[in-house]
Amino acid sequence: MKNNEQQRQPAKIGFFFGAGAEVSYGLPSGGRFALDIFRGNAEEEKRFFRNMVEKVNVTSTYANDWLPQNYKTKRVGAFGKAEFLTLIESSIEYRKNQIIGFFDEFDGRIKKRLSKWDLTEKQVKAAFLRDVGNGIGDIHYGHSVELNQALGGNTNLFDSDYFSAMLEVMKKFPNDKPMRSSLGAVLQLLVGSFGQELIQTLNQEIFKKAPEDIPVFDDVSGLFRIEFARAGLTALELILEDAPKKVAPESPIVSIFGELLKATLEDLFSEALDYQALIDSHYRYLYKPHAEWAKFCKISIFLYTAKNYIVNGAKECLEIIHQGSGYYHDLLQMDPKAAVISSIGTTNYNNLIEKVVTTVQAIHLNGNVDDYYDPYSNKIQTLSEEKLKQQDRILVPFIFTQSGIKPLTSVEMSRKYVKLFDEYKDSDTIVVAGFAFNGDDGHINGLFRELLDEHGKKIIVICLKGDKTDDELKKDYRRRLRAKTSEGLNVVQVDPESRCTPTGTLWLDKVVALSQ
Repeated sequence: MKNNEQQRQPAKIGFFFGAGAEVSYGLPSGGRFALDIFRGNAEEEKRFFRNMVEKVNVTSTYANDWLPQNYKTKRVGAFGKAEFLTLIESSIEYRKNQIIGFFDEFDGRIKKRLSKWDLTEKQVKAAFLRDVGNGIGDIHYGHSVELNQALGGNTNLFDSDYFSAMLEVMKKFPNDKPMRSSLGAVLQLLVGSFGQELIQTLNQEIFKKAPEDIPVFDDVSGLFRIEFARAGLTALELILEDAPKKVAPESPIVSIFGELLKATLEDLFSEALDYQALIDSHYRYLYKPHAEWAKFCKISIFLYTAKNYIVNGAKECLEIIHQGSGYYHDLLQMDPKAAVISSIGTTNYNNLIEKVVTTVQAIHLNGNVDDYYDPYSNKIQTLSEEKLKQQDRILVPFIFTQSGIKPLTSVEMSRKYVKLFDEYKDSDTIVVAGFAFNGDDGHINGLFRELLDEHGKKIIVICLKGDKTDDELKKDYRRRLRAKTSEGLNVVQVDPESRCTPTGTLWLDKVVALSQ
């Protein structure tokens, strides 16, 4: 009689990869990816889009029914300062707590930035001692600066070693405009985030008490508003328009701190900037260029800018890919007698995973750099660059960054979601790496919630080793998924460089063991 080991079938494991899974290949995380797109120059994309418009037959039904008069001579433009203001407003409204939390951890954030910056922390401290005469941490402004109590919150920012040191530098060098702009941007963003809560409360509760049967009291609402043009826009302009400058140990401390503060603000925006509001608010204009030509052009050109950024970034990291160190290459080491890949899903737009894993076709839930969307016929096509140039209508890359409405755009996309869901349902285990179940990805979170709650599937989340325990992380992921229970959720914490657990086991080996 065969023993149990001989009878055991290989575990069927489905994998799902987010942007974090490609960081080891040299690609940016999702937040920095979007920030870099807004920082870029869209002139090349404007020319490409203009050429596409020129190829549309002016006598066709397509042009007459769908495009505005004189469309070939109308101006085409990209996102600019007006749209950045929308970004700030939405970010402060929906992510104010995240922004406040970032500043509460200011020293830790500075040290994290210094671990991968031009100068080391030791060099920065030496420059401060040289130019100011005392050490970082010797002076604090916690008792000298206090927020107005009406803002309804407290901050640890002025108790921090580094922000206090920056204020001390500002006192010593009061005429340094770059440093003053950077510090002012931080304070505007901080006060704007606290003020949003106050404004929201005031607008919703102008009258603490009023008769409910007299509707005129309901008409008096929404009177108060933050000046978002100042509450954060200065900071965003600094990191988008002011190119970073190199600093050295001998540089003046005011220059060092100015650049360090800008770099830290970039980290904040990479995490907290709400791109979904901007993209979702413009998405609908893809369907009515005849009425909103300027906005139609802006969202179309943005998508081409995003696509080119992704393609160029993938080309730059091909050498790293060939070195064979990352989550995708780890899959090649899996023992087929112990486990097999049942399916692969991804939110990443590039085709890097297909260059490594050739046995299973990955399903791209957020679109792909080879996919193009025709908003006129609501259809997705896979086209080469040459085929794209031959088109006689306006297509856009199907890479709807941060948008929660991707699955509703076409039958083809809906089929991808259903196909991946069915493949996961037939798997023994689903493994998620580099994906955090953030609120912007509710369309994908629902897929995993259904697998967990309704089908009792085992889901293993691979995450970077941090301060939280496995149980704390499981509760956090359950909350993000809005699942009924954390039963079925498993967490594997790994080192970001080696992708190994604290005991030295490769994440994949741990996954296979948990799937048996």
